Amino acid sequence: MDVLLRRSIVSGKFKPPPSPAAAHRALAACSLAYGQSVIANLPETQDVQATVSACNSFGADILVQNGVADIFGAMELDFPPILDCQQSNTTLKLMLPLACLSGKKVAFSGSGKLAQQLQAPFCAYLQSLGAKAECPTGCLPIEVQGPIAKSELVYFAELGSQLLSGILLASPFSPEAVEIGIEGEFYGWEHVEATKMIMEACGIRFQAFQKDFIIVEPGQDYSASTQLEVQPSLYLSSFLLLAGALLGKVEAEGRMPQEEAGRFKQILESFGAHAILHQESFSASAGSLSGASFLAPQLGEFLPHALVLSAASEGQSRFEGMAALKPRMRRRAGIIARQLSRMGAMVEESGNLLEIAGGKLKGAQLDAEGDPAAAMALCSAALFASGQSKLCGAECALESFPSFFKELSSLGAIVR
Repeated sequence: MDVLLRRSIVSGKFKPPPSPAAAHRALAACSLAYGQSVIANLPETQDVQATVSACNSFGADILVQNGVADIFGAMELDFPPILDCQQSNTTLKLMLPLACLSGKKVAFSGSGKLAQQLQAPFCAYLQSLGAKAECPTGCLPIEVQGPIAKSELVYFAELGSQLLSGILLASPFSPEAVEIGIEGEFYGWEHVEATKMIMEACGIRFQAFQKDFIIVEPGQDYSASTQLEVQPSLYLSSFLLLAGALLGKVEAEGRMPQEEAGRFKQILESFGAHAILHQESFSASAGSLSGASFLAPQLGEFLPHALVLSAASEGQSRFEGMAALKPRMRRRAGIIARQLSRMGAMVEESGNLLEIAGGKLKGAQLDAEGDPAAAMALCSAALFASGQSKLCGAECALESFPSFFKELSSLGAIVR
């Protein structure tokens, strides 16, 4: 699917889409609960459907209709010999620790991009906790067998929020309190916080829950919940807010995770864009943009936004620490940098440093190379540029945000 975009002024309000990350965790928690649960505002993405299928495969009974999931939790965990996670990395990382609860040998498979991702570090970490874990090729398939023997864990932040969330979901079943200390900079903390909130909604107790130390009480059962609603996604909303920061004024109407939203607000303001954050809304509008400097790893999932802002800003922007990025984010940054160069930005990368001199962009033929975040970020760059741009393979954006182009058009963007 190719999309044509022309320079546009965007203005208006939108309702933030539901968070896929929170949806995965809510589905898993309610599938572990005895009785009937209901989850509202469920996003309709392929990855979320993969978690629905995974939960059904271990004994839950889930029916999804019109964004509402009706769930009867599993009476007992009965994982199949082979669990297909489709293309969902989140499904895989949440299910690995849960499969260790069953004591059975479970093989995890997947397809598409998931089948190509390196899984050896996660396999090695599960082994360090006492579980049996094998992935001979370093990628899928992974074969695991529990139990996880350790109750005092050191979790390394570079392993990400998804596996930690899976460990948290499994921890209440432990006969001993599970203590988790976190080492390193953790930029996916909002997803761990969402896990905690969902678990608490299902009756799970924590003795402590801080950013570097978590204690989960032992021997607990999940309770069904009929009042869960998937929270809005600031991350997905941020791609529409980026368009506002470049081209007009856009407001997301809904309660946002305040810490994550505050971090994004600071990035926008670093370039000279205007941002206003309230409890129930977040607005971004254009300003006089100028270059800025960052440590790239500290930008986390907002690195694509900063790259596009740098290309639209007068002067030069510097991104240090590029070599320290995770492979997935480094690839994403490379895709965006190459496309911005096609549009006329001056892009130079030398070792650990990426420099972008922007200010004037012109329409070009772009390719997000299958990366949803790159596709959505490049749409804002294309709307800012003079002339017309063609984004090839734009359908990848719909994997994460099915209504992205519809929402962009509703704000006044010229998209066809």
